[in-house]
Amino acid sequence: MTKSPLNCPICGAGTDFVGQIFGRIPPNQAYFLRHCPKCHFSYISNPRDDYATIYSEEYYRGLGADPLVNYEFDHQMPDLTLRQYEWAGLSRIFKSLFKASYQKATWLDYGCGLGSLVAYGRKRGLLVSGYEPYGDPLKDSLSENKALTETNILSTQDLAGREFDFVTAIEVIEHAADPLAFLAQIRPLIKPGGFLFLTTGNAKPFRSNLIKWSYVSCPDVHVSFFEPETLALALSKNNFRPFNAGFLPGFAQVIKYKILKNLKFKKRSLFFDLCPFSAISFLTNLKYQVTAMPIGIAE
Repeated sequence: MTKSPLNCPICGAGTDFVGQIFGRIPPNQAYFLRHCPKCHFSYISNPRDDYATIYSEEYYRGLGADPLVNYEFDHQMPDLTLRQYEWAGLSRIFKSLFKASYQKATWLDYGCGLGSLVAYGRKRGLLVSGYEPYGDPLKDSLSENKALTETNILSTQDLAGREFDFVTAIEVIEHAADPLAFLAQIRPLIKPGGFLFLTTGNAKPFRSNLIKWSYVSCPDVHVSFFEPETLALALSKNNFRPFNAGFLPGFAQVIKYKILKNLKFKKRSLFFDLCPFSAISFLTNLKYQVTAMPIGIAE
C-alpha cells in the first residue's frame, strides 16, 4: 500500500474524508476515499502498489478485482464479446474527429490490455497500435494466438520518439494513483493538434453519495475519480486544451456497451444488435453525463 497526500493531487487544496470502502483482494482490505471540495477530484488515499498481484492473470480473466471485465474472453472471442459495441463506437468517434483523413491518421490505444481493440481496428483498415504499461500477463498462455504480433502491441522501446494523431485511454486513468504523472507520460506521444480521448466514469452525478457509486466499488484498482471540470484541469496542467465535443457519432454504441456491461451481460446477441439503443443511450447520457468528460487536444 502507498499513501497519497491529504492535499488534492490535482489542485493542491485540502481534501475531506468521505468514507471507507472494502476491496475484493483480499475481501476485507480497507480503503479510504477522499474528496476535494475545490476541484472535485476524489481518490483513494491508500492505493495498492503491488501491481503484479492486482493485475494478475485472474484480473484479465474477470476473476479479480473487477468482475465486469474479461480481457481473455474479449481477445479469444472478438465476434461474441459484448465489448464489440464499444470498439465499433470508438472507431466511429475516431472517424468523426478526423473525417476524410481518418485512413491516414495514426491511433495508439494506451492501456490496451491484450490488444483486442487494436485487432478490431486493424481488421477494418485503421492504423491502430497498442501499448500496455503493465505488460501482458497472459502472454505465455496466449502465445499460440501470436497475441503480440497480430495485434501490433508496442513495447516501451517501440514508443520512444513516436507521435500519434489520436490516443485512447479507455477506462485507464481511474487506475492511476497519480493522474497528472499519467497524463504527462501520454502527452509526448501525441502530435500537436492531436487528440487524447479518455473514457472514465463521471463522478459529478454521484457527488452527494459518492461512496455508493458502483464505480467506486473496485477500490483495489479504481483509485481516481473525476468530474468534467476536474479532468479539464488535469488536462490543462499537461499541455492539453480541454474540448467538449458533445454526443459524437459512436457515443451511442459506447454507452450501449456500458449499459449492457453494468447489467452483467457478457455476450452480443441478435436482439442487442437489432435493438435501437440510440434513444436509450441518449437518455442515459442525460442522466449520467458520459459525454460531458472533455477530450484533450495536444498543444
